[in-house]
Amino acid sequence: MELSGHTRFLSLFDLAQVLSVNEATGMLKVERDEGRAYLYFQDGTIINAMDDEHREGEDAAKRVFSMKDAEYSFASDLPSVARRIQCSTQNLMMEIARQLDEESATDEELAGGDYQREALQATSLLSELFTRFDSESKVLAHRSPEGFGVAELLDAIKDSPDSTLFLRAEASPEVQVAGRVIPLSDKRLEPRAFENLRDHLVRSAVGGIDRADGRPEEYVLHVGPEQIYRLEVLHGGLTQIVTLRRLPPAEQLAAAMPWAPETLASVLDEPGALVLLVANDTRTLENGFEAACAHLLLAGPGPFMGMARRWTPGLSRGRASAMLLSSNRADDLERASELIDRVSPAVFAVEDCDRPESFQLALRAMRRGARAIVGVCARSSAFAPHRILDELAPTERPRFVRYLGTCLSGILTVRPGGTGRAWAVEEATRIALIGGDTEPLVTEIVSMESERDA
Repeated sequence: MELSGHTRFLSLFDLAQVLSVNEATGMLKVERDEGRAYLYFQDGTIINAMDDEHREGEDAAKRVFSMKDAEYSFASDLPSVARRIQCSTQNLMMEIARQLDEESATDEELAGGDYQREALQATSLLSELFTRFDSESKVLAHRSPEGFGVAELLDAIKDSPDSTLFLRAEASPEVQVAGRVIPLSDKRLEPRAFENLRDHLVRSAVGGIDRADGRPEEYVLHVGPEQIYRLEVLHGGLTQIVTLRRLPPAEQLAAAMPWAPETLASVLDEPGALVLLVANDTRTLENGFEAACAHLLLAGPGPFMGMARRWTPGLSRGRASAMLLSSNRADDLERASELIDRVSPAVFAVEDCDRPESFQLALRAMRRGARAIVGVCARSSAFAPHRILDELAPTERPRFVRYLGTCLSGILTVRPGGTGRAWAVEEATRIALIGGDTEPLVTEIVSMESERDA
């Protein structure tokens, strides 16, 4: 594993966690101004550290982790060093984060409070990560009295993203693949064993949604860094069915993008560019939006920030410059504004413009040079511009129409089934927008829609 970067995009705590999870062996070099320090990893464990004054051990590791605004590089060649750190990497980082937190609380002059916030964030993040890793190992160890183990059940679907595992009382576990239902055993799950297995999976998962409209309860189950499943509990009268389906990785999502990658790149090639992604129903919009975001994350154009109601978990895993925030959370909306100013994302994506706060954040990011994708759910693509304008105060609309003329670079449409169309907005249309006239844009969209239907 060879990597390099800057701590403004990935903190040393996050980076060390990535190296630990991947069981990396090698040397992490950290440089700031004239100082240079090192962390030494063996099979994902920090075995020693050397600070910029050539001191070693745990105290040196603390000084390395406290380095801010630094560049780092990791090489997989591990020099011959003595093991001077005996505790686990997780305990080491937790203790360092705690110490830095305590120190920052007694020193109000450090970076105007930024240092304290970063230490608190690091402590919170590490606590969350370590708790999750511990729960992942426990979920696989569970086994019902009939001998159904979670590890074996997930093995039946882990290599087939299109397959679904079904669990219910008084029936054998079943897997549905390509329309065929295959029993996994001739034994049945007794009601008490089913309830025990269901409760264990739900407790081990995160993000439960108890829907009042009768749709399933939905959870996300993490099993290691690569296996992520959507867990649903379906209610059918007195019967409950638990389903598990493996979520696709970013690479598979990007491969399903309904537009050619070069087309997407061409309409987003300028700083401050805006692309409207239009679909006529929420589910289709979610799928197209997520596919486009997966492609941009994999392409790595720079820091990526996105606002969506729900993301496929793991989409940004291992991608340091990705910030995926929820448009349903008020604190995420508040945090996004600060992150835009601090990070200046290269790409800002908003799933649906029906949240005025999210859309205003996209405008803020574009003014700082971000390329933006804004999803619009409208019964026809021709209604998309008006959907956006409807979310603005009447006094803001004329100014925004002119703003569209300077930044609107393309339209992406997506339909159920994954078909799509993409095109760059004509120069004459943009000039008309600068003059306050939206009619040429609507005419162009209608013309493109007619060509596609033909």
